Amino acid sequence: MPKEFSKRQLQIGEEIRRLVAREINDFTNTRINGDFLTIMKAEVSKDLRYCKIFYRCHTANKDEYQQRLDKIINDLTNLMYKQLHLRIRPEVRFVFDDTMKLIEEVDEVVRKHKGEMEDIEN
Repeated sequence: MPKEFSKRQLQIGEEIRRLVAREINDFTNTRINGDFLTIMKAEVSKDLRYCKIFYRCHTANKDEYQQRLDKIINDLTNLMYKQLHLRIRPEVRFVFDDTMKLIEEVDEVVRKHKGEMEDIEN
């Protein structure tokens, strides 16, 4: 069963997403081999102590981006804490968003089975 987030969690998550997306270029180069880093969403726990920030890039560049993000995580956490006036400094993790890979895999299965179904119908 999927988690249900409160209105406050969703609002804080969106504020964090916007802030990180806007400020991340000041902390690190967000371009690798012509690929850009995109901040997709931020999910926060009910007590706002934990935050997952989901990002997307080409799979080939994932490890290098993760290393860069891990290096600047403390600076971004401090910025979030100060600019959003949070009572506690959240523990932040960056997570690669691989939904595009999943979509491609599902599309491949559908194409494969569509061909098989057409063969059966003929």
